Amino acid sequence: MFPSIGWLGWRHRPESDITSKVTQAVTALKRQDLAAAHAAVNEALQLDPRNSWLHYLNGFVYQLQARQGDTQKGDLAIEGYEQALRLDPGNWIAQEFLGLAAMDLEQSS
Repeated sequence: MFPSIGWLGWRHRPESDITSKVTQAVTALKRQDLAAAHAAVNEALQLDPRNSWLHYLNGFVYQLQARQGDTQKGDLAIEGYEQALRLDPGNWIAQEFLGLAAMDLEQSS
């Protein structure tokens, strides 16, 4: 019989915590609860600040907030997408949404 893997520190793996936070964020997005989505993404980013996909998701939440009238969030959306691309230049979804956010920002000016 193998001992519990908890003694190795694997019981609370950061990946599972990140997955939990992303799941919370997506669930909040489905409910259109952008404040809860934002909080969950930021908690995930604290666990893995070099994760390009988390920065993409952060930008996406900011972009939705901007589209709902908080226009100051448009610049933050662009920064989130740009950070995602700095970490992973091949993140084509972040590239696509960066273009959309730039168009949104231009239209709101």
